[in-house]
Amino acid sequence: MLESPMSAGRRHAGFTLIEVLVVIGIIALLVAILLPALAGVRRAGVQTSSQSNLRQVSTFMTAYTQENVDSVVPSQFNYKYPGCPGCYRGKVRSVIGCDLGAMGEPNRGTWADILWTTSGIRPPQQVGADDFYLFEAPDRFFYEKYGPWPDNPFRSYATNTRKDYRTADGAFPLPYDTAGFGADEVGAPGYFAANNFFNADPETTGWVEPVGSRAGIISAAQIRRPSLSMYLVDSWAGLVIDPVPAAYNVVTNNPAIGGPSAQADFRYAGDVCLMLMLDGHISPFSAWETLDDLEGTAGAGGRMRARIRNLTAR
Repeated sequence: MLESPMSAGRRHAGFTLIEVLVVIGIIALLVAILLPALAGVRRAGVQTSSQSNLRQVSTFMTAYTQENVDSVVPSQFNYKYPGCPGCYRGKVRSVIGCDLGAMGEPNRGTWADILWTTSGIRPPQQVGADDFYLFEAPDRFFYEKYGPWPDNPFRSYATNTRKDYRTADGAFPLPYDTAGFGADEVGAPGYFAANNFFNADPETTGWVEPVGSRAGIISAAQIRRPSLSMYLVDSWAGLVIDPVPAAYNVVTNNPAIGGPSAQADFRYAGDVCLMLMLDGHISPFSAWETLDDLEGTAGAGGRMRARIRNLTAR
């Protein structure tokens, strides 16, 4: 007996088990190929957004320099210090609602507090008496209470990748952590840390006044190579990074602490960090090993890639 064409069509309408497995295998292979590529695109987008934040910071820095006798924004400041004729005397930190025991004193703080105040940026959330951000940049307490705020230009779009293994839970970011252990903020928006060569707080332990400065306030005219002079770098440790080898030696262990002492954070695709130079341009840097490696001074004929300590007054 002959089958009708309709009966034959119904017999072959479904998929065999082998065909289904082949399709599933092809889909799994495509997913395995596409997921890393999509992750790379996302990380590249995060880097682009962080670069945009640094450009905005550079704009604020330029305005500050123009309005304050050609002064470079200090990495840390102490506006109550009496030995600085002609230095900016503006009030930055507000006493109202500040946790002064943890985060410093009125008229002392960091570059982020200065630019937060002079730029006029305000957080989107309504804050209460215990969280007063009219005169200081949002800190860890802000992020713990309100969560990420991507519109803050003084933090990275990428998150801190790690914390110092010596850091106890609840430690403060540099420079507020007096023990120097850095921030316990894995997963929080990453820090941009200022080169602490520009520290203008004479009450800081071990403070040394740069040659030719006004109590630590450095004039932009003193900087010989602004295109190579680092001001900000991605960091997991806090708002400042000291211009000493220990803070930049990525693979070298520090016997005094039993581990790596580097504070830069390579948080973008390809394990790179960003640096904002004093001429306003932004450079990505792959992981280096030592400060000499970063500055390109190791070996004969080494070429400088970034200057950290040698901003000689002219």
